[in-house]
Amino acid sequence: PGGLFGNVTIDNLEDEHSTRNARMMRMMEDMQVDEEKIISYIVKHGSINNSQCRKLLNVNNDRAYYLLRKLSEKGNVKTQKRGKGRRYVMP
Repeated sequence: PGGLFGNVTIDNLEDEHSTRNARMMRMMEDMQVDEEKIISYIVKHGSINNSQCRKLLNVNNDRAYYLLRKLSEKGNVKTQKRGKGRRYVMP
């Protein structure tokens, strides 16, 4: 919890050295890899739902929902339907 410390910014995160920075960089890289896997899955299969995302990434329901919602908010995917039938497709 909390923000970045000292003179650390998102732009210089790689340059500043600390254990915390290294962990944050790995987390950010892992998130990008997960998002790329989701996009690739959608391109190959036409769409993805939460259950398929969980299996693809081996993550729990909350993590899958977070990643899919984030991609949707950024405009990288769009949602079809609501609730249990929700699917994510390319825009």
